[in-house]
Amino acid sequence: MGRNYLAGQQGAALNAILAAAGYNFSLLLRWLKDFCRS
Repeated sequence: MGRNYLAGQQGAALNAILAAAGYNFSLLLRWLKDFCRS
């Protein structure tokens, strides 16, 4: 995940959630690109 700039245990949890959300968003964009092609 790289460097966590958020402090404390809540920051670590929030960092994990944001990383997962970013990954899911990239999957959604890839799906939309493939969907628009067909």
